[in-house]
Amino acid sequence: MNFKTVTKLFSLLFLASFMSLLINAENYTAYAQSTHTITINNNCSDTIWVGANPKVQSVTIPGQTVTTFGGWEMMSGDTATVQVPLSYNSGRFWARTGCNFMANNMCPAFGPNNNPPANCCDTGGCTDSAGNFTLDCENTGIPPATLAEITFVQNGQDSYDVSMVDGGNVSVDMIPDPSTYDCTSNSNCIFTGNLPGKNNSTCSQDSDCYALFGFGFKWSCDPNLNMCVNPYFCGSPGCTDKKGCAPQGLTQSVLPHSTWGGTTEFAISQANCPADMQMTDTQNQGSTYVGCIAPEKFCRKSCSADGDCGPPYTQDCGNSGFCEKNGTILGTDCDTTIGNTTNGQLWACTGVNAGSCFTLNQNNPDCCGCPDWAPGFPNAFPDGACVAGNNSNWQSNAQPVASVFNDASPTAYAFPFDDAIKLFACEAKAGSVTSYTINFCCINSDGDNVCNNSDTDSDNDCIPDAQETFALQANQQTREIADMNDADGDGIPNAFDLDSDNDGLPDIIDAGGVAFDQDFNGRVDDTTDVDQDGLADIGDPSQGSEAFISPDTDGDGIPDTLDIDSDNDGKTDFEESGGFGDNDGDGLPDDTTDSNGDGFLDIFDPDHGGTPLTLVDSNGDGLPDRLDASDGGGGGCSLAPKGKTPASNLLYLLIPAFLILRRFSRIAKL
Repeated sequence: MNFKTVTKLFSLLFLASFMSLLINAENYTAYAQSTHTITINNNCSDTIWVGANPKVQSVTIPGQTVTTFGGWEMMSGDTATVQVPLSYNSGRFWARTGCNFMANNMCPAFGPNNNPPANCCDTGGCTDSAGNFTLDCENTGIPPATLAEITFVQNGQDSYDVSMVDGGNVSVDMIPDPSTYDCTSNSNCIFTGNLPGKNNSTCSQDSDCYALFGFGFKWSCDPNLNMCVNPYFCGSPGCTDKKGCAPQGLTQSVLPHSTWGGTTEFAISQANCPADMQMTDTQNQGSTYVGCIAPEKFCRKSCSADGDCGPPYTQDCGNSGFCEKNGTILGTDCDTTIGNTTNGQLWACTGVNAGSCFTLNQNNPDCCGCPDWAPGFPNAFPDGACVAGNNSNWQSNAQPVASVFNDASPTAYAFPFDDAIKLFACEAKAGSVTSYTINFCCINSDGDNVCNNSDTDSDNDCIPDAQETFALQANQQTREIADMNDADGDGIPNAFDLDSDNDGLPDIIDAGGVAFDQDFNGRVDDTTDVDQDGLADIGDPSQGSEAFISPDTDGDGIPDTLDIDSDNDGKTDFEESGGFGDNDGDGLPDDTTDSNGDGFLDIFDPDHGGTPLTLVDSNGDGLPDRLDASDGGGGGCSLAPKGKTPASNLLYLLIPAFLILRRFSRIAKL
């Protein structure tokens, strides 16, 4: 064999090997892109049993082997990595609570008092194909259950939402992974089914949309499409967070605040759920509140035997002929006739009410919907979302019930057709598929998509929680700080309080961060957070930035963020920053109204129409009066420690700007 032949043979072998590698690489890429990844986190304090319908392809939980792909157990703190097909239609995930499965993953044959159990979960129980309640769901869950819903269309646009149409048990957030979706234009980020005013010829700028949909959501105008675009777009969390999660690009305060609030894990608190809609832990015949029954399950259920009283009720059929619990009839009387339907059908959007009030040319006076939270309400087409007209019957009979769920979370839909204005959309980046995170019981105070229990900076003021939590002895100043972890005694811990000493200056400004918070709303302007730890990159050492540290100007052991007299000159920071409205002479504002519970008083909060305090510099030495112990001294906003010269103070003022420029420089190099 001559050299030429050997060379030719070697070339052929090399080409064959290369083609094999190429094919394998292509196959690997195809395999890697063959599913969507959904990460599910159980932030609840108790175990939950997730339900999934349709079944998923795989479930991975560290330390466990999961073989039931229609439902699985997750202990508190567990994370499940779930794979679903590229085409996954009308998928829904929910949390079941208070379950008691046998070894075969089925429910016991009999419940308390030898009655057949409704199911072996307090909320969200599901059945197999034979109708038996089981861990491995073949069908959707029994209300009440808060749902995370999604539809994946291969090579198409995702749509997703959080729904309380099936009632509410635990809180749910659903968030797309920003690294996987494309939101470069409105056409990639909108769902065409939720665009009232799409033919509005007057849409040339955002303000044109406010008159149409000025009820609180800042709809934007796309003049190329000649339409007002729903703010629920790609990258927005569907959620039942305690303050309502803001869509991407909107501040938290733009959306109405949820009322269930606090640290509760329920989507709707017991106090906000009407008494006859409250679900208790019926499987244990207990009285612990576990969720709020769905509107379509609100009507009384007639019965002739205990067996007629199936889920979500207990097994007792009372002398009244209705299902009862401990002698109390469950549900309300739904026999009032509305045209040729009943309130039950009206709430469920069935029968004559099956049509949506948001559908063009519906021309149905009995259409289901048209709530007062609809864009443009009460106007009909073309000035509002209720293009089929206003259904006064629905508004007077069904809306009071649906409002319970809408008030609890304005970004989750409250009745079957509410998704027309509350459905989110995402489109994958080229060569990628979208991935999502579903958080159960995620309390997210600052709306940054990071649950408080994983959030390094729970109020987004760029000061890590660790710096705002203290074990210092109380110090005496104009007033005594009884609890260093709630310096102003307003019931909001410093880590969640944008103004921890209630002096009218946000903590981020007190700490010298005026360059980071130009609008003085108490939160860092650049919220980029690559590692998703809740701390903005601009103040995150792990991302190459300098740590943001609050100074202690007067050296009294109290950081300026907690010190109402930072320079210890006898005048409060409030007084030395142009504060007014102190009639009781304590050196602090008298009006302590804080409507959204973020610790920043409404009178100063620009997001609530307030006027921020000015940074007074009486002698022009570059040091603000509140940090300058000399009589009449200081101005600007400085990180400078006490004793700095004016020149060094000026240099210190430039540090925040330098950090910002350095960050941008680092990004440019990338």
